[in-house]
Amino acid sequence: MKKFNFRLFALVLASLVDEAILFIIVLWLLPLVGIELPVWVIILLAAVFLGIGIAIYFLLSGKPTLGFESQIGMRGITETRIARQGTVRIGNELWSAATTGEAIEKDTPVVVINQKALILIVSRELPS
Repeated sequence: MKKFNFRLFALVLASLVDEAILFIIVLWLLPLVGIELPVWVIILLAAVFLGIGIAIYFLLSGKPTLGFESQIGMRGITETRIARQGTVRIGNELWSAATTGEAIEKDTPVVVINQKALILIVSRELPS
């Protein structure tokens, strides 16, 4: 049995709500104030709403770019001196980090080589 996909459910629900709002506005509210839209405009608006919903689904269905599991191999820079433990910046996030080798000074490029609980194990990034 497949696992329930909340994102897909939310997308379908949001698309249905969008379409319902569109048709309420176009078919009920606009004629009340004397505005009539051609059928092709209504179809175009429905297609735009559907396209936006599909785009949002694909944006949400990808793996997160940052997260604890994806940190190995990522490059960052030290925010503090790391003798036993310190802080590194990877992307826009700060992480607790440790080194297995010698101390790493502040503002040194590092690469994540392992993880231990919530601490990233880093080493100096070798120049290319």
